[in-house]
Amino acid sequence: MLINNPRRAYKKTQVEAQAAASSSIELIRMLHVKLMEEIDKMTFHLQEKNYAMKAASAQKSMDILIALDSSLDLSTGDELINNLHRIYEFAISKIYQASRNNDIEEINKLKPIIQDIKDGWDGLSA
Repeated sequence: MLINNPRRAYKKTQVEAQAAASSSIELIRMLHVKLMEEIDKMTFHLQEKNYAMKAASAQKSMDILIALDSSLDLSTGDELINNLHRIYEFAISKIYQASRNNDIEEINKLKPIIQDIKDGWDGLSA
């Protein structure tokens, strides 16, 4: 198999190596960092009226949120886990709606919520 894009292959290998060496908390932190980056990209692409790139960032954001949500063990009945589940579902819905309606305001309302969750995970590793 030929590698069409060596930079992409290197980056993918680098991310996979970093993930393999990370703890669960570090992985979750990495996902939250990437989520914030994609939400910022989504906002930028909306401002630039680059709707194809906006859609790609929205999809990546929702994929990350789905991954975060699927990592939760809802069978524990833990209130914090259930609250995170509801927030992730809410965020997926808001990103979808904001993308569909090209609504930067909705994205801006969501950013502090995601940032608070990210800050909480950052606090666990400090």
